[in-house]
Amino acid sequence: MDAGDLRHRVVIQKRRQVQDALGGVNRDEIWDDVVTLWAAIAPVSGREYFDAERVNSEVSHTVTIRYQHGDRYGTENRVSHEDRIFHVVSSINVKERNEWVELKCLELFFA
Repeated sequence: MDAGDLRHRVVIQKRRQVQDALGGVNRDEIWDDVVTLWAAIAPVSGREYFDAERVNSEVSHTVTIRYQHGDRYGTENRVSHEDRIFHVVSSINVKERNEWVELKCLELFFA
């Protein structure tokens, strides 16, 4: 990976659960920014499917970032880029060298 390929400014976000007034878990999604960094975003594949009487599109992407210490890449995270959201499915420490991390992501569109 060449550092020049990292041309997208992205934000890694983590879901936060909030309790309601009665002590239960609020179902609203609240996402906190964890870190902002440069990334390479590459589409891998795509498909359309019919669910709940709606046509949905699913596109797989690989988001490549520089390795950073800490648990920032789990499946409870997502990647935000401009007006797009990528849900992290898995993360791979490329060649186990602590240099690059590939985030395998799904971007969902709802029609």
